[in-house]
Amino acid sequence: MLKLQSEKETFAINLPTSLKEITPEILTALCDGISIPPYHAIVALCHSVKLITIAINVNNDKEQAVSVVPLIAKANKEDLDKVNGAIGNRIIVDRSSIERGVHIVIPTMISSKNVSAYIKGDEILRKKLLNGSDGSNDGAGYIDSKSAKQREEMKEQISPVVHVLEFKVIAINDISAFIPNGFKLIDPFKVTSKELVS
Repeated sequence: MLKLQSEKETFAINLPTSLKEITPEILTALCDGISIPPYHAIVALCHSVKLITIAINVNNDKEQAVSVVPLIAKANKEDLDKVNGAIGNRIIVDRSSIERGVHIVIPTMISSKNVSAYIKGDEILRKKLLNGSDGSNDGAGYIDSKSAKQREEMKEQISPVVHVLEFKVIAINDISAFIPNGFKLIDPFKVTSKELVS
């Protein structure tokens, strides 16, 4: 987690830097108290985006995602049992099913709108992020000593990728497959260094 701290707020935001940090327990806590009908699921859309991109676009109202990974956030236990799924599983679902889904506002601080508003509310924090810092330290001095082209390239490289969330309700039968937590592919076509020696 990356802690984003504003001097103007009484709280900080812990931004996930890995999908592993968005656990089934966190998704369950975020959706606690929300009732959904049978044959439906709440899907957490995990947008991967560079922190500098959020800082640049705080005045825009559009998503700036690099990639989106859908995770099951909530569904009835009976429905999950029928399709062999679990909370936190990645899902395979076509884009049109996600687009047809009903947007649900869950007021978490790691929604894209809340992170943008947090950064927009502190111009000093925003400038730090725009100058290549991750908000927890100031990397601006080294970056500022480079040419304009080098500065832009370095800012893009230094800026961490974080995950912000958006939620949709979709029909569970639109889900084509589930990828379990911790799934590791055993690739029969990959030759390890031990096998190269023999």
